[in-house]
Amino acid sequence: MTEDSRIELLAGLTCRVWDPSSKHASRTAILLHGRGGDENSMTVFRTALPADATAIMPRGPFSEPNGGYAWHALLPNDEWPQEADFGESVLRVAALTAVLRSDSSGHDAFFVAGFSQGAAAATSFALRHRDAVAALALLAGFVADAPGARHDELPLRGLPVFLAYGTDDELVPATRSRHAIESLASTGAALTTCDAPIGHKVSASCLRALREWLVREWVVAGVADGAGRKEGFG
Repeated sequence: MTEDSRIELLAGLTCRVWDPSSKHASRTAILLHGRGGDENSMTVFRTALPADATAIMPRGPFSEPNGGYAWHALLPNDEWPQEADFGESVLRVAALTAVLRSDSSGHDAFFVAGFSQGAAAATSFALRHRDAVAALALLAGFVADAPGARHDELPLRGLPVFLAYGTDDELVPATRSRHAIESLASTGAALTTCDAPIGHKVSASCLRALREWLVREWVVAGVADGAGRKEGFG
């Protein structure tokens, strides 16, 4: 990926766009920042992407009182969001993918990743727009609850999903990570996990594991067959 980027307004979202270092772009990644972040916050993760990938980093549509942006409106008592709270953001990301699909590159499905709150937004998008997602990554994030939801039809069946978390995370505790693993398994996702004894960030070892996983599941294999695979990286 090149060292140059630009700001574009895509589907009403302010986005930082990083062009591929390869002459021929063949895939696109959409990276969603965490609470209080913006279109610059996910830049650190672009090193995990293959050379032929375009990276789109949108700014969340909701302003945070203490600065930055979010993927859902402010909730009372700072409670954990429900899946429905990401409805507006899911619509925005869906509009973004529609714009990207309409360009000359012919991209049909995307690697969608999110950090922290962005991981929950990315998962909500994947659940509602499975056909637009080739691979999904949750980075120090969580999966929002959907009261009464059932996954009898395995809505993410076969989707390659990577989940990285810190066992010492003070903002998204390990209990939420285990909940995310269980929730994703119930959807039929082909799940790969990576954990490290760190706080609210992604370790260097998990970043390397993400890069290796992307080569295997997105670049080489495409959408994986099978469901519910779980692997571990130390």
